Amino acid sequence: MLFRSSHLPGSWEVLERRGAMAEVIRTAGTGFLKFTGRLFAAFLSTVGVLSSCNPMAAPTYGVEVFGIQVFGETRVSADTTAISGIEVRLLTVDYLVEHDVCISGSSGAYELSTGPDFYPWPDSIRLIASDIDGELNGSFLEKDTVLCINGLEEEQDTLFIEMDIYLESAGI
Repeated sequence: MLFRSSHLPGSWEVLERRGAMAEVIRTAGTGFLKFTGRLFAAFLSTVGVLSSCNPMAAPTYGVEVFGIQVFGETRVSADTTAISGIEVRLLTVDYLVEHDVCISGSSGAYELSTGPDFYPWPDSIRLIASDIDGELNGSFLEKDTVLCINGLEEEQDTLFIEMDIYLESAGI
């Protein structure tokens, strides 16, 4: 397109050359953007396919399947009958962090678990069983147990510990 301007010196050829140069820059810039866009899309597609085919990748959906799970029953040490109403707590050895608490059911069963928030895994954990219902199901002394868990190294490791807790009668 040719325009005559009063502030631009020269003839129509100068304006024509400037217009042609602007068109070359506009075409080259658009071509460059198209090329880099296609190159970036191809790179991201390749990275996406390669990363999705990794069988060692940890799942990032669903229920957590890694961590520490402790389960079992609370029983009377004298005759091995089940005890309900016993509070079982999962703590760090130094008592600073309590990870899970549950109360044993009518069959004496309990289940405690902790997920990746417990990582990096400690060398041991503490279980404390306390009678919290008073005389309702008998009176029992508190039991404190330390469990060594040296087998866990990676964040995706899982450790299942089945442990029955035997409590002594308080004899009140």
